[in-house]
Amino acid sequence: VQVVTPLGTARDIGTQFQVRLVASAMRATTMKVAVRDGLVEVEQPGQDRQEVNAGFQVTFVANGERQAEPLDIQDPEWNWIESVAPAFHMDGASLAEYLDWYAREAGVVLVWADTASQQRAAGITLTGGLDGVGLDESLAAVQRVAPFKFRREGDRLWVKVD
Repeated sequence: VQVVTPLGTARDIGTQFQVRLVASAMRATTMKVAVRDGLVEVEQPGQDRQEVNAGFQVTFVANGERQAEPLDIQDPEWNWIESVAPAFHMDGASLAEYLDWYAREAGVVLVWADTASQQRAAGITLTGGLDGVGLDESLAAVQRVAPFKFRREGDRLWVKVD
């Protein structure tokens, strides 16, 4: 995926990101590239290629200036991702696969309580479907049919499998 603007081109390298072009007086003055997951390459005319890594937002100015700052991936500004997230095909998937998917789509880091929990999750096969269910609703639905407990603390999802 490439997003082409008058100030430069942002190229997706396996990621979740957004690009915003900010105009002043009908003219593009800045381009903001925020990367939630993965990496984005940005090319501007006459400038060196810039990589924007996960967890950062870089503002590119028409004169070539750049300003990087940490990105809060839990910011409500990212709520749009749930509406475009690919559905998880649960039937036949393992609990570990589901939790990895959930963590990526929710923008959290999956933390296993112990190695045994991770191993048990890999061996639990899920059945059924999650069609039309929101992201957080899917976590509650899967918890009703699989033997695990979780707690969410900031950008971490702690999981223990019984």
